[in-house]
Amino acid sequence: MPLELDVFRGYDIRGLYPSQINEDLAVKLGHALSMYLGNKGPVVVGRDGRTSSPSLHQALLQGLTKSGIDVIDIGVCTTPMTSYALYYLGAPCGVMISASHNPPEYNAFKLFRRITGVISGVQQLSAADGLSEIKNMVENYAFKPAAQPGKVILNDIMTDYREELITHAGTIKGLQVVADYGNGVGAISADPLLKSLPISYTALYPESDGNFPHHIPDNHNEDNFKDLITAVKRDGADVGLFFDGDADRCIAVDETGQIVSPEIMTGIYALDFLANRGKEKSDADIEPIIYHDLRFSRAVIEEIKAAGGITKKLPVGNTYYKDALIKHGGFIGGEWTGHIMWAENNARDDGLFNGLKLLGIMTKTGKKLSELAQPFRKYYKPFEISMTLARPLSSETLKQSLQKTFSDGSLSFIDGVSVDYPDWWFNLRLSNTTPVLRLTIEGPDKAFVDEKIEYIKTLISKYIGPS
Repeated sequence: MPLELDVFRGYDIRGLYPSQINEDLAVKLGHALSMYLGNKGPVVVGRDGRTSSPSLHQALLQGLTKSGIDVIDIGVCTTPMTSYALYYLGAPCGVMISASHNPPEYNAFKLFRRITGVISGVQQLSAADGLSEIKNMVENYAFKPAAQPGKVILNDIMTDYREELITHAGTIKGLQVVADYGNGVGAISADPLLKSLPISYTALYPESDGNFPHHIPDNHNEDNFKDLITAVKRDGADVGLFFDGDADRCIAVDETGQIVSPEIMTGIYALDFLANRGKEKSDADIEPIIYHDLRFSRAVIEEIKAAGGITKKLPVGNTYYKDALIKHGGFIGGEWTGHIMWAENNARDDGLFNGLKLLGIMTKTGKKLSELAQPFRKYYKPFEISMTLARPLSSETLKQSLQKTFSDGSLSFIDGVSVDYPDWWFNLRLSNTTPVLRLTIEGPDKAFVDEKIEYIKTLISKYIGPS
């Protein structure tokens, strides 16, 4: 089966199994990764519960060990557990086999490396930083097996990982919590930990099942939250936690059944940090810098600044926030899709870490989650709108088509086209991975925003297909 190199994306290697992601690619990736590392290991390898992951896992181990690289195999795990193992076991590189929130027919390889700056952390390889080089090695494949093959070392890091997280969480007690794992791998780490806390806890779909029989563990689609919202309302729970497929994201639902978006969660974390900064020696020297996705609500930015925080807008892509935290310091980085990373956690995005932090803040303040979220809900901001492209569209053409029409607004081109007015704003950008145009918009109320959405759609109608 010929290799499809289009699977090398901006931040991972992702596609359909077995036509695009398959065992042949996994073996060659193992060989290429060993060359990229100068045949120096060990490499940490973990995998999720997808039906294709076991065979891809074995093929990757074969490629690495035949190249002479030792492998630390941590088995079925979450993506945050892989980055944790990489950091704490001192390995230079790690690979997680998981397509995260994608449907069952997909799989992916996520590659990580340790880096050091103001803090030490773990960064995902991107096309601009290592992944393109590995792609070229796979494309121009030439392999000679090592005289001495590497060995596979099994390592169960679960206990150490959970103990590490609980030290950061603070006191958690007296809450009623529902968690929806969507048959991903999140329950492997979260379920035993939450059961050990003095809280009332209910788990939805904790069994790992790569067919995702109840719903796709994808937080991009509001429909996937229906079961969690129903359970929170039915049980009178204080909070619901929604984990994506590989548990590097955790999105909350408040006691009224309203989704608490990642941008609002980042705002809650930031205000808590700013209100308590300096009370603990561990955070006294942390700069009050919050790196945020350019799609963040204006309300979140306003509240953080009013509390004394420094906000810095970055393009879409969680590697930007990790890189900024590691190289320049700061408190936290938040992406609209749910990747939230803390300097305190070595810039690793970890859904369970974020969920525990939220429970700790709720316990400490005694406030309902809706109360904590309320300051950030003063404007109307719908979910990001995705529009399939009917014809090719470049970033430059998009810029030119909007620049003149919105010349009376404040324009920026950090990622796509952003236009700011005193009472509303929007961002229109091309997806990094699919032929889709994405619109984020915020304004004073639903009627106003709906009108603007239709107007923007008419301006780009020749490029987009039917809704």
